[in-house]
Amino acid sequence: MEYFLAIVSVGIILFIVLHLRPLKDHEVRALGEKRRKQTVDAYFHVDSTELTVNPVFKKSLNPRGVFYRVDLPLYSVASSMAGLLKYKKHEWIVVAFEKQKQVNHLWVNKGHNNSSASIHLSVDQVLETALENGYSSVLMFHNHPNPNPKRYSCNQPSKTDLDTALLWASTLNPRGINLVKYICERGRHYRYSFSPSESFMPLGHFTDIINNVNGCSKLGNFQLHMERVF
Repeated sequence: MEYFLAIVSVGIILFIVLHLRPLKDHEVRALGEKRRKQTVDAYFHVDSTELTVNPVFKKSLNPRGVFYRVDLPLYSVASSMAGLLKYKKHEWIVVAFEKQKQVNHLWVNKGHNNSSASIHLSVDQVLETALENGYSSVLMFHNHPNPNPKRYSCNQPSKTDLDTALLWASTLNPRGINLVKYICERGRHYRYSFSPSESFMPLGHFTDIINNVNGCSKLGNFQLHMERVF
């Protein structure tokens, strides 16, 4: 036991000594990516509580597709949209436009049947709407009607869902628009695609902050290494 403790103590001391140096460039980048991911994830954190939506608004949805003005916090929009699509027997699709953690525009249209949620807007029209109104994110929701909830789970994306997410992200992300996609089933939401634009909370902001303190003190260096590793 004493031998084991001695080895552990030596290992800890060696780790400390080897991590008193400043971070190298690739380590600064790795830590910056870690901080950026944590910050972006926190920005898009949403409530998982099931919400009830105004039944009058829900019943009035235009199946052909219409823009609606709303005032929803980003934190609750996923639960609100899941509530909006709950009990729908056809597939519906909702596109929410976000900036500064607020959603002010929705597009909603009905799908062709209970297995297709084709949007009546093209990706270029969605991009144009986002850019003209200064939105930074597009959040897309569609439901998977479940014929037998006791037997089946319909909360997983199809191959078409995944392929479409990649296609839309390749158009929106380079223009500075984030894309988040959800499946809704029985009032619950399930995120299956998350594609933040590189220009949203850019990595350089985080690496600049790290570089400003990197190498200023051995204790500071060690703290940066600890944050990077653990």
